[in-house]
Amino acid sequence: MSNGLVCSIAIACLAITASCGPPADDPAGPIAKRASSLTYNGPADEPLLANTAPQSSGKLRLLLHDAPADVDQLWVALEEVAVYHPEQGWLTVSAQPQKLDLLTLQDGVVAQLGLAELPPGNYTKIRLNITDAWVVVPCSGDVDSATNGAKKTERTKKDACGTLPLSIGSAAESQLQIDHAFSVPECGTRTITLDWNSLANLSHEKKTGWILQPKIRVTNSELNTCGCRTTPTVTLTFKNPMITIDGLRVAHAPDGLLTVSVETTNFKLVAKQGYPHQEGEGHGHLYIDVPLSNQFIPPYITLTNHDFVAKAQIDGKDVQGLHTLFVVLVQNDHIGLKPTVLAEGKFFVGPRP
Repeated sequence: MSNGLVCSIAIACLAITASCGPPADDPAGPIAKRASSLTYNGPADEPLLANTAPQSSGKLRLLLHDAPADVDQLWVALEEVAVYHPEQGWLTVSAQPQKLDLLTLQDGVVAQLGLAELPPGNYTKIRLNITDAWVVVPCSGDVDSATNGAKKTERTKKDACGTLPLSIGSAAESQLQIDHAFSVPECGTRTITLDWNSLANLSHEKKTGWILQPKIRVTNSELNTCGCRTTPTVTLTFKNPMITIDGLRVAHAPDGLLTVSVETTNFKLVAKQGYPHQEGEGHGHLYIDVPLSNQFIPPYITLTNHDFVAKAQIDGKDVQGLHTLFVVLVQNDHIGLKPTVLAEGKFFVGPRP
């Protein structure tokens, strides 16, 4: 913990939030639950930003906190906050300009810098684009004294005071990059805490003026799945030889014997047909040429293993020609998952055309 600060936060606390946390208009969110001693001081509903994943996404929230320093005010102007994805490049977390007096963020008070949705995956960098910075130095200090019973105020003056420019390292470092590998899951909360201690990194020289060194480090990274549910998936693969019919690749079963492999994610195939529903497990129903609306109505073949061999029949009769095999995941009580999770594949029975 730097200078006795809460949550090891000196200036910046960056919270990377992935999916199933509270809604965007909840200013407390999962961070307040994790660090209940921090007080949120900012807009209740900051606009969500770009880079929303098409199928699943996570949220990223940034908070700011600071320690006391030997100036009255310490301002930083942020234009952009971004994170780096090796395949997608820099993804914007916040493009909303902000001006923050870091010295107001003390005693457990934090400010929200950004809240955005991000695609799940691995990230390697965090970037803060600082466009301006300045300090306000008191020009004098008041000293009270008494002469013949009358109160008198004397003022001690300083050489350089008022609003003065503040350099963030060198001019080339207006875009501050923090190298840190982290992942945003499809569901859950990733919270990363950054530590930028202004008290330790703020200095003043007569020739160079006020300088704040860009020494930012990651002090904590946590993952909270927050009770979210991951959608199951299923894939169907034929082990039969493949042939091409009318430009379509299909499995060839000359005698109607199909050899199939079924793979699932976030779902376990078990032989508990008729048992009460248990989240994350069940079996499959196999059909041939059955419309989707009828895929939970017998007859069907029950699938409890990942591999099976079966004769292609409809109503007990061998089939010929081109057909479609469906596998649908269902619960132990034979009720289909919502939304429906299925896979399908084409096969041909008979001599090769």
